[in-house]
Amino acid sequence: MSLFRYLHECKVASTNQINRDVFVASIVKTRERLQKLRAHGLICAVARDEEVDQCMVYSLTKVSARMLKQIYPEMFLIDRLKSNSINHDLRLNDVKYALTSKTLVTNYWTENILQSSIAVTNNLELSVFRTLQVDALVKLDNKQGGELLCALELEASCKGAAKYERKLKILYSAAQVGVVLYVCMNPEIEQVLKKNELLVSPAGQKKIYYAQYGEVTSKSMPVVFQNQNGFVIEII
Repeated sequence: MSLFRYLHECKVASTNQINRDVFVASIVKTRERLQKLRAHGLICAVARDEEVDQCMVYSLTKVSARMLKQIYPEMFLIDRLKSNSINHDLRLNDVKYALTSKTLVTNYWTENILQSSIAVTNNLELSVFRTLQVDALVKLDNKQGGELLCALELEASCKGAAKYERKLKILYSAAQVGVVLYVCMNPEIEQVLKKNELLVSPAGQKKIYYAQYGEVTSKSMPVVFQNQNGFVIEII
C-alpha cells in the first residue's frame, strides 16, 4: 500500500526511484517485487521516449487505484492515474526527494496531491495552488518561527515565449503566491524565463527564484534559489 500511495502521489516512478523511496531494499529484490506486482495487474509498465535512467517505469492500474481508494477515499477527489509528461514527472520525483531531505522543508505536495486531495480543496491557503496547477507546493521553515508556502515549477525544455508569458502572468496575478521556485534543466532555459519574467512582472521585488536541476538534485548542501533582484532563498 505504501507503493500504491507513492505511485498515486507521483503518477509514475522508475525502479530506482521506487527502490530509493519505498522499498529501501536491494535493487534485485525491488525488481522481483515489482515484477510480481505487474504480473498480478497491480502496477503497469510505462513507455517513455527519453531515458532518464536505464530502468523500468511504473504507474498504478485501475485495480490498485480502486484498492487505494477504498482505504483512502479522501485522496481521490478526482482520479488521476496517468502522467501526461513521463520524463518531466520522473525528474520531479528527484526534485521532491532532494528537497524533502532538507531540514527547512516541512511539507511537500505533488501536483497529483494538490489536484486530487479533498484536504487541499478544503484548505483556502492551499487551494489557490491547486487552481494555478503548479508542479508542486513546498512549505519552508523561514528560520524565524514562521513558514513560507512556495509554488514549484520544473522547466525541462525550452518553450515558446507565448507559453512562458501566459504562465508567468498567471503566477504574478496570484497575490496569495509570494514565492515561486523555478527549477531549470539548463542555463539557456533559465535565461529565457528571466527575459520573459521582466516583460510581465511589475517593477520592484521579483517573486520567481531560479536554480538549476543538477544543483537541486545533487547531494551537496544547501540548495540555493536566486531571483533577479539578487535575493536568495537558501534551503538547508
